[in-house]
Amino acid sequence: VDAYHYKNAVRDFNIFSAQYGLPQETGSGAVLQIVYQGTKAPAVNTGWNQEEALDIEWAHAVAPGAKIYLVEANSTSLNDLLACVSKASGLAKVRAISMSWASGEFSSEANFDSYFTHPNVAFFGSSGDTGGAREWPAMSKNVIAVGGTSLRNSGGWLESAWSGTGGGVSAYLALPTYQSGVPGMSGSKRNAPDVSAVADPYTGCAVYGPVNSSSSGWMVFGGTSLSCPIVAAIFDLSGHVASSSFDEHSRIYSNRAMFHDVSGGSAGGNPCVEGFDRCTGVGSPWGTAGF
Repeated sequence: VDAYHYKNAVRDFNIFSAQYGLPQETGSGAVLQIVYQGTKAPAVNTGWNQEEALDIEWAHAVAPGAKIYLVEANSTSLNDLLACVSKASGLAKVRAISMSWASGEFSSEANFDSYFTHPNVAFFGSSGDTGGAREWPAMSKNVIAVGGTSLRNSGGWLESAWSGTGGGVSAYLALPTYQSGVPGMSGSKRNAPDVSAVADPYTGCAVYGPVNSSSSGWMVFGGTSLSCPIVAAIFDLSGHVASSSFDEHSRIYSNRAMFHDVSGGSAGGNPCVEGFDRCTGVGSPWGTAGF
């Protein structure tokens, strides 16, 4: 789910796919289908088009056999984005919804939890790109909050917290039952993120998309806008069907040993330590077993 219309989405998606030997969209909508919030295309916005390129290309890179719907909101307003979350939830065979957008917490945020409850659908949200910030909807008890790591290879893979990843203790939301009793939890409020993946722009990923309003090219992007679709795609590969949001969260926290326990680094005053922490959650997926 993103905002604004990405008119060259299929073309750019196919150039990315050809570069890496991935399935391409031939026009049937079997690989990538664009869905509007209403009956016509929203306005075009280059910055959001870059976000959309990142989201669809890296979901595709991780889960190349999955069909991807790009659901485009008319604007960045909460009403429009949430309307598209609802629309995405009802699309055929949807199992995972990735939301690479966020706002700061607000006192009435729990009133919107119902948008993230749909049978057999898991919801994933970016924890944000400001170290230690608490972002919504990732903070919702019904959303799997995805934080960010730095991933480097120096004679072996090294992973640590990305200093820009959002996370912390909610100002408003009570500690969910799936986090109760988990070592490392702080206080009586919701802790985030739940899981993490690569997000550091300095260890980012290649994206083919609009460099300006008239041309496209290769870029390197990071942020939790990258880690969120990656984790959603890994969940899709697992084949698990989330009977409810609480079911999927419970599986993650029960299967903590199935995630790479990231330690080292910090973000906004949150240290990344062994076990659960407010930078990387339970860690990054080893594969699909944790889901």
